[in-house]
Amino acid sequence: MLKNEHPQTAINTACAVGALVAQSEGANPEIKQETIDRVTGEAKFLRALSYFNLVRLFGGVPLKTTPTIGYEDSQVPRNTVDAVYEQIIADLTAAHTLLPEVQAEKGRATNGAAAALLAKVYLTRAGNTDDSPYWQQSKDWAKKVIDSGLYQLEPIASDLFEVGAKNSVESIFEVQFANGGDGNGNALPKLTTPSRSGLAALGTGWGSVRLQKKIYDDFVTKYPNDYRINSYIIHSSYVKTDGSATKIYPLENNAQNNGWPFLNKYKDPDALNNAEHGANFMYLRYADVLLMYAEAENEINGPTNEAYNAIDELLARARNTPDSVSTSPANWQHTLSKEEFRQEVLNERQFELIGEVHFWYDLIRKGEQHFLDYLNAYNNHPTLSNFDVLYDLTDDHYKTRMLLPIPQEEITTNSAISSTDQNPGY
Repeated sequence: MLKNEHPQTAINTACAVGALVAQSEGANPEIKQETIDRVTGEAKFLRALSYFNLVRLFGGVPLKTTPTIGYEDSQVPRNTVDAVYEQIIADLTAAHTLLPEVQAEKGRATNGAAAALLAKVYLTRAGNTDDSPYWQQSKDWAKKVIDSGLYQLEPIASDLFEVGAKNSVESIFEVQFANGGDGNGNALPKLTTPSRSGLAALGTGWGSVRLQKKIYDDFVTKYPNDYRINSYIIHSSYVKTDGSATKIYPLENNAQNNGWPFLNKYKDPDALNNAEHGANFMYLRYADVLLMYAEAENEINGPTNEAYNAIDELLARARNTPDSVSTSPANWQHTLSKEEFRQEVLNERQFELIGEVHFWYDLIRKGEQHFLDYLNAYNNHPTLSNFDVLYDLTDDHYKTRMLLPIPQEEITTNSAISSTDQNPGY
């Protein structure tokens, strides 16, 4: 359902599954209650996940909890952000009760996945509000995941993203992809690996999705000998399939194609189709939960030992290499203020979760000023070249970019939505 479907299609499918289960409940004694609970929980989890992605990208969206049967059912007005989040939380809370701890088939949602996603939902709702009650709820749900004992950090960070690595002990919810040409493949290896690196199908790679120089430089500055830098990022140079070496950032800067570092997390050199790789996508993993827990605890009580311990666990794993234990990155000194710890956690999220589609949401959930501060820092980064794009920092531009525009197709085909419902600035 999550592989290639439009979010609204996924939502309608989840609603339809829920309706069918409700109709069959009690009508067919051969269907076990545990099966009904599991299927209902999966449907609610996937609907919540889809709405969580939509509300963060577009703001309030049409809210549906019943399947679309005919034209009239599809004409639904835009709802409020609060109403969408209420439905997300209700769905995930129910899913946590209904879902098992472990699924027989990999890739299906579990109660741990529901708890982890609730922690992220409440973290997002807390935003940049110091005394928000959502911080405590985020911490509580993250703690449920930690205390379950079902998940742990993969001992060596690079093993998470080795070719063929799937569904590790760290994975909480992972989108399953299959190598082939049947529409169940992943295009990320093609998009993120550099040209002729041998990391994507047929030895090629487009490298059209690249890393920001600022994040790479910040990572190297903070942790100069961190094993994760070489594990997560392709930088300086790489060897092409013909044996030649190609310089990239930071050895090459002012170049149209090679003036940036590349991501080293999505790889499948054995795939036969460049849009159909078998590399999975981890939507939620245990490292993210530890970071959420540390952030929420700091917001509630300041940088306590509990907050530091969650970070220490992550940094201890980062010191493991296949051959030895490094001294870098060292644990943080227990001298940070609440504000300093807050920023360090956000930095750590950039480094540990780089390229896993969390950074944008972390930027916007902290509010307009945080977003503007980052864009200013990016625009003034000293290694920007003629090929780097600068961001327009005028109010009507950067504030507008915190949400995507409502698609014109939605406005045209949905009579309950008009151009006056469009997000500001579009």
